[in-house]
Amino acid sequence: MSDALTIRWFGQACVTLTSPAGTTVLVDPFDESIGHQLPQVEPDAVVVTHDHYDHANVDGVAGSPTVLRGLMPDGDWAEVAEAVGDVRIRTVPTWHDEVRGAKRGRNSMVVMETGGLSVVHAGDLGHVLSDEQVRAVAAVDVLLLPVGGVYTVSPSEARQVVRQLAPRRMVVPIHFQTEPLTIRLEPVEAFLHGLPAPRRPGTNEVRVPLEAPEGQAGEPEIVVLDWRPAEA
Repeated sequence: MSDALTIRWFGQACVTLTSPAGTTVLVDPFDESIGHQLPQVEPDAVVVTHDHYDHANVDGVAGSPTVLRGLMPDGDWAEVAEAVGDVRIRTVPTWHDEVRGAKRGRNSMVVMETGGLSVVHAGDLGHVLSDEQVRAVAAVDVLLLPVGGVYTVSPSEARQVVRQLAPRRMVVPIHFQTEPLTIRLEPVEAFLHGLPAPRRPGTNEVRVPLEAPEGQAGEPEIVVLDWRPAEA
């Protein structure tokens, strides 16, 4: 049993969360045509926020994980509320664009709760949130948020979503331009403009202690991960 949870980012919106007890949840595996390589892990669960090719490559994931989809085959929202190991997983309905799905359809935000912490993966959120959606998400400790615009919220809208959800511990930008990415997005710097200087671990991994560090208060820490893991 660990005293922290671990988040790893692999480019685009693909992340793994590993719980204090070792349960691994993989969110939004991509098709490798986007330029990144899928992680070589065998997760306990795979969660798909929406069925676009750069988020829904379940067949490319190793092992026999539990698969949870935020959308049903007809494109409507699914009601996900399940436990996998020591991780409770639920979804919150949102849109992939600012015109109630008219451009790109629906999206589901994923709330993962473990070890007393709430980690929210926003998928391809395309709009600032309504008051009802903010209430549905509820308390947030770590927010994984798309910031590259084009197909999601713009960098300025992403900053507004941070203010809406007010994460207590950490904001981890995802879904922004990286060197190998074949999809053209805004760089993370566009989101960071005007915000406190981020922490850059220089790897794709961040550990989140179950207990808040002494002295942490006020604004959440912004952690910009590299899509590349630390060299062995």
